[in-house]
Amino acid sequence: MRSISVDVDIDDIIWGMGKYDRKAFFQAMQDRGYISKACTITNDGEVKAPDHIERNALAEDVDEFNQALRKLYSNGWKLTKEQEEYVINLGKRF
Repeated sequence: MRSISVDVDIDDIIWGMGKYDRKAFFQAMQDRGYISKACTITNDGEVKAPDHIERNALAEDVDEFNQALRKLYSNGWKLTKEQEEYVINLGKRF
């Protein structure tokens, strides 16, 4: 029996979808709890954080630490299980 290893970039898959399919995909992710119900899925198939989070994040973008946290918040679903556990354990320290 042979096995094949394939390296797939999820960004390529998602942004290769049409708007309708991308919106349906994100809606399904939200329905299953992978995307917060507080987020909005646009007709263009994009996920938008709630306005109060966007405003606060934009005001704090001058700080490198806050920029890094914002990237993690917006892209947490891209983390590997090990990276996710690392962030969780780091948060438990405080």
